[in-house]
Amino acid sequence: MATAKKAYEKRAEEELAEYSTFVATADISFNGVPAYRAGHPVPVSNVEKFRYDEQGLVRRVRGEERSQAQAAHFTNSDAEK
Repeated sequence: MATAKKAYEKRAEEELAEYSTFVATADISFNGVPAYRAGHPVPVSNVEKFRYDEQGLVRRVRGEERSQAQAAHFTNSDAEK
């Protein structure tokens, strides 16, 4: 059971890092469909894959902004359930 908890905690930490590093600076669409709203978190994997940072569509967040991005991610995730 302790191993499962450690795996869960590790996954939770990875998810926080994935969704609390970048926020959208503008609304981002993917294939014409809204994907991220300005000010909302954007996953690191998508930033890297679609090069949103090179296009100026996201910015890296730190400190208090990072905490706000984490809270926004959880709020958005809960709304989708």
